[in-house]
Amino acid sequence: QVTRTIRQYLAKSRSHLKAEVYEHLAFTDGLTELNNRLSFENDINECIGNNRPACISIDLNNLKRANDTMGHSAGDVLIRGIATVLREAVGKDGKIYRIGGEFVVLIHDITDYGIEKVLKRIEKCRVKYNEENNVNLDFAKGVSLYTEGDTTFENLVARADAEMYRDKRLTKKGRRDDYE
Repeated sequence: QVTRTIRQYLAKSRSHLKAEVYEHLAFTDGLTELNNRLSFENDINECIGNNRPACISIDLNNLKRANDTMGHSAGDVLIRGIATVLREAVGKDGKIYRIGGEFVVLIHDITDYGIEKVLKRIEKCRVKYNEENNVNLDFAKGVSLYTEGDTTFENLVARADAEMYRDKRLTKKGRRDDYE
C-alpha cells in the first residue's frame, strides 16, 4: 500500500514537472531565456488596465552584417548580449520579450521621468557590456507611453516601433541622439 502511494505521488510529481517544463518552453525564447511572443500576447491585455504603461522597442543594429560576415553564431552572441543588457538595466521594473528579431520592454505605471531613468540605465549597461566583452553592441530604440487617446495596446507598441525605426534611420545617417 505504501509503495503504491509513493509510486502514485511520484507519477503525479513527474506529470506536474512536465507541465511546468512545457509551459516554460511555450512562453520563453530558447536563445535568450526572455519571454517570447506568446507571453507578450498574453501580457499586453493586462497592461491596458494599468496606469500609464510604457513600451520600449529595441532592434540590434548591424545584426544582418554580423550574421552574413561572421556567421549566425556571431549574431546569436549579439542577441544574447542585448538580452543580458536589458535584464541588468530593466530588472524587476518591467518585462522583457524577444519577438522575432526585436525586443520589447513593457513597464507598468511609469512617468516620463521614470522612463528616462530606465533608458539611461539601458545605455549605461550597454556601454559596460561593450567594455567588458570587447564588442560594439548597438541598437535602435523607440519609446511610447500610453495616453488617453490609445484605443488599444497595439497603438502603444506601434508608436514605439515607429520611433525605433526612426532612430535606426538617424543612426545610419549619423544623427542619432543617445540617452547619456
